[in-house]
Amino acid sequence: MQKNTRCFIVALWGVIAAGGAVAQQTASDSTHWRNSLWQVPLSSGDPAALAFEQVELTERGVAHTELSEQLRPLAGLNVQPNFGVVDFFFSRGVDSRTGGLITVDGLPEANSAVFRLYNIESVEVLRGPASFLLGDKPMTGVVNLLQKQPFWQRAIRLRGSGGSFGSTEAAIDLNLPLITRTLALRLNAVSGKTSGYRDGIGADWRAFNPVLLWQAGKNTRVNVSWEFAGNRYTPDSGIPLLLAENRLPDVPRSRSWQTPSDFSEQEIVRAQAEIVHRFSPTLV
Repeated sequence: MQKNTRCFIVALWGVIAAGGAVAQQTASDSTHWRNSLWQVPLSSGDPAALAFEQVELTERGVAHTELSEQLRPLAGLNVQPNFGVVDFFFSRGVDSRTGGLITVDGLPEANSAVFRLYNIESVEVLRGPASFLLGDKPMTGVVNLLQKQPFWQRAIRLRGSGGSFGSTEAAIDLNLPLITRTLALRLNAVSGKTSGYRDGIGADWRAFNPVLLWQAGKNTRVNVSWEFAGNRYTPDSGIPLLLAENRLPDVPRSRSWQTPSDFSEQEIVRAQAEIVHRFSPTLV
């Protein structure tokens, strides 16, 4: 069995302003609290409360760059390749296309693309009946992606990776405070490609996501996010099974069974504007 191995190099993670220290986004600066699945009301005795998981991507390192790779180690989820062109999984016997829900900062997605995690801070998974609180589509669970948000320190992170089968990827994470404690910009971008271990099966991708934060007042903030993502994949149907003999054919695993005309091109544009005003300590 062939295995795709990668090596990663973190090129730079520093502060642009001299004399400073790298700033980690704190809970007080973060805008994620209002988009998190933690908003779902669960009592301490509710079994569904035990089915909530939140994965901080920094805890997993930089190797997991697709949503499927993050979900694979989680209990109760069965991740499938689906020809290699869509993030696809089963939860309690129900597939994510017909009975699941993927959201980005709480907003539903079409579940018809590969989700690159270059601009994602954490992944939340809620399994069980509590997912019905987010709509009638999620029969067994919800996956919520929390995007990286601007904060009030200057910082930049560059990442490069390379590995077998011509796999390369480069990414940048740049945060700039434009006006002190008032206006900040965070920019994430990624570009990569791979040839794949099967003949003629490859992929390339690129994405770009600027996010602008405006602290309009003591109790009011505005977030504006725009993202473009472009993916091109060659579908991979795998190796056919000889049902009569219940075995795989005696052919190389690297052989492709796709027609030359098979391809998948995805262009995704996401735009989001959000205004949050705190009327009182308990009312937002």
